[in-house]
Amino acid sequence: MMSLTVMLVSLAACLAGPETVRMSDFALTASDNGNAIEKIGKALEYGKSLGKPFEIEFEKGEYFLDLGDPAGSEGSLRNYVFLLDGLSGVTIDGGGSEFIFKGIAGFARIVRCNNIELRNFSIDWKRPYITQAVIRDCGSDWMDLEIDKEQYPYRIAGKKVRYICGDGEYGVEEGTYCNYFTPDGRILPGSHDNYWMEYLLKSPAEEISDGVIRFHGKVDVPAPKGTILTIYNVRYRTPWATVVDSKDISFKDVTVYHTTGCGIVATITENITMDNLDYIPRREKGRVFSGVADAVHLTNCSGRIIMRNCDMDGQGDDALNIHGRYCKVESAGANGRTFRFSTSHGILLLKPEDKIWFLNYSDMQRSREYTVESARTINPSLFEVTLTEAPDLRGGKQWFIESASSCPDVLIENNVFGSGNRARGILLTSPGKVVVRDNVFKSAGTAILVEGDLTYWYESGGVRDLTITGNLFDNCHTSQWGHSVISFSPSPVPDDDSLPRFHRGIRITGNTFRLIEPSVLYASFVEDLVFKDNSISVTGKFPALGNMAAPIVLEHCSNCLTEY
Repeated sequence: MMSLTVMLVSLAACLAGPETVRMSDFALTASDNGNAIEKIGKALEYGKSLGKPFEIEFEKGEYFLDLGDPAGSEGSLRNYVFLLDGLSGVTIDGGGSEFIFKGIAGFARIVRCNNIELRNFSIDWKRPYITQAVIRDCGSDWMDLEIDKEQYPYRIAGKKVRYICGDGEYGVEEGTYCNYFTPDGRILPGSHDNYWMEYLLKSPAEEISDGVIRFHGKVDVPAPKGTILTIYNVRYRTPWATVVDSKDISFKDVTVYHTTGCGIVATITENITMDNLDYIPRREKGRVFSGVADAVHLTNCSGRIIMRNCDMDGQGDDALNIHGRYCKVESAGANGRTFRFSTSHGILLLKPEDKIWFLNYSDMQRSREYTVESARTINPSLFEVTLTEAPDLRGGKQWFIESASSCPDVLIENNVFGSGNRARGILLTSPGKVVVRDNVFKSAGTAILVEGDLTYWYESGGVRDLTITGNLFDNCHTSQWGHSVISFSPSPVPDDDSLPRFHRGIRITGNTFRLIEPSVLYASFVEDLVFKDNSISVTGKFPALGNMAAPIVLEHCSNCLTEY
């Protein structure tokens, strides 16, 4: 039996909470102008040595972070300031500080952890890995771009422009978007991805005056003088936060002005909360961009995902993407229970006792659930799973595995999704209970996309319980990403119209749509959808795209009520 003394000591420890690790005790204070990496590393190692929950606390200030400029990707451990692995009860409190990065890097990598919170700080880069330019003039075979050389240093060598970022020199990222923006930071209405611009920006160049470069090459899509252009020097490098196989992760009161990859990337993680997490352009510096890719990308997560009070704008891709993963079945074992499957994700997404569905390319229908007995990695793109019983997989063009355990409930409320965000607002494909309420959408493309894709990205998750209510859709869909403001569509759409529909259980009520054209809803292969009590008005504020013949288009749908 535990003695009274031991019990009291244990109780006191619990009441005392986590131990505070002050950065000032490691000689890092607000007056420190040097590279903070080494001192942060020492404080983190001390916290880990405690063997109990701890909180790292910064004095409010500006801290410089330089991890060098490795060429790694999101999985490279060299790229992160805080490496948290197998820890529980850790808080990193910036105290209102700003962390200024140099080089390709991320703030935190969280693996196999529980109860982690990052809060009270902002993140930016001394020199972003996007170069912002203004179109001063152009013809059919030349374009003049003005670049602020102080914010975005560059040099011209051999008639090629080299952009100086971190300790390296970069060209234009292959396959770059090069998006057009209005001077007030909105994606230029009617514009889209300018992939052709990559070739123009790699054409012979000369500096015709200080900070003005003339590029000699074909101009496929001219833009008005004064249009802002974003030039991507990297894409899909290191996210500012990576989370893998963890539980109860929180981001609170954080502002992110830039990243060298996605913002938050989380995989097989249970319970994620984002509260007052802003991912926005640094307007006081005249920027129209924030990150180079998605702001938040969550794959095969579970439990509850909450995003509230956040401001998302200026991303190089979607603001929020929540989905599972379709894993292609490559072969079946002789026992009928063992299957090898492939995925480009590089992480074993299944574990013993998980439930899975099988899905066939030809009909997009889920099988009944099966239970995982064991799972293992063969190589980074090939995995093996053994089930407790053999499934019936007769017929069909191609089989895929989808996790039936990674179906989080999602709450998205009181957020703003801005007009400077490339592509869509939010992508939601969770079969859990999903509520999207009281948000403001200004998305240049589709504001809410619910898909399920077996043709390209293999992002899974037909919805079964989705409520969209109380939102304002303010001049969304001014550019060509998507069918309409709200869109539902599996890919591919099955040929057999008698099949059960892919998405179901959808309620869109009490929303306000203020649009340049009434392209409100597109639904394909959907059943049990209700669209009513919504306000729709046409502003005529921008040129209409003419994408839809009617406010609502339903294709291969059943039991759908639409009133407008």
